[in-house]
Amino acid sequence: GNMLRLKHLDPAAAEAAIRSPLDVYNSRVPADRQISVEDKLVNSLIEKSARRDEHEQRSTQSNGHAREERQIATPVLQLLLTRLWNEERQQNTSALRAATLDRLGGAQNVVDDYFDKVIEQLPADQRQLAGRTFGYLVTPAGGKFAQTPATLARWAKENDEAPVRQLLE
Repeated sequence: GNMLRLKHLDPAAAEAAIRSPLDVYNSRVPADRQISVEDKLVNSLIEKSARRDEHEQRSTQSNGHAREERQIATPVLQLLLTRLWNEERQQNTSALRAATLDRLGGAQNVVDDYFDKVIEQLPADQRQLAGRTFGYLVTPAGGKFAQTPATLARWAKENDEAPVRQLLE
């Protein structure tokens, strides 16, 4: 019943979030079971996990000059890494590779596939409700547009907000 919000990461923190768990894993397994990560993949994951909506990017002052600070969407990075880890373990490889991400159709395809699988697991009535409500949660540019369950229920012409609340959980 508790929601934990994952803060966005800057590129350095995102790189640490990718590499540090592998360091821990590798310290606990024999050398022949250790896993590496390609630098090309790290760079690609950081780029593909960066938030795209200019309203969600922050500008900071550095020596009197404004600069855009890229924010890495932590849940997207986690989803991509989990899928890559599972794929590489199935293939019994010793590295997380950019070629695997490419073979999966790229980061956006991995995210889309995950979303599709989650939606497919919902009962039919919840899938229909998702179809009527989720469009109100994303701007045309792909940014988030927060809405309350009551507002979503009203727009979806639902008499009760409880099914919407349940869907969002």
